[in-house]
Amino acid sequence: MRVIVICFLLILAFLTGCSNQARNIPQLSKEIQSLDSYPAHIAWDDNLYGISLEEIHQDGLGIDLGIVERFTLEIKNNGESNILPVGSKIYEIVNIDIKESIAVELDGKYIKANKLQSLQ
Repeated sequence: MRVIVICFLLILAFLTGCSNQARNIPQLSKEIQSLDSYPAHIAWDDNLYGISLEEIHQDGLGIDLGIVERFTLEIKNNGESNILPVGSKIYEIVNIDIKESIAVELDGKYIKANKLQSLQ
């Protein structure tokens, strides 16, 4: 009986140590961390864009296109996002057509979003 209890405690200690180790990831914003597991989108100019993990340098930003106006899980209209907070700015990327990609501001960083499909 004693051997079973000791084995159980060792296994429990091993599993607890492994789960804590997996949580030692760099502390990016909660939104960026969730991009790997949840499709992050924004609607702009009648297109649906998928938000990537690619950062854009501030020098690569063009004109300010607008802001995220609504947070929703069911994106149907321009200015809606399922991950960006209301008020997040949307930018043109220099030398890239907005029908291809745009940039969004998140936690002081500029992230590229690529066109996935038309909203219609």
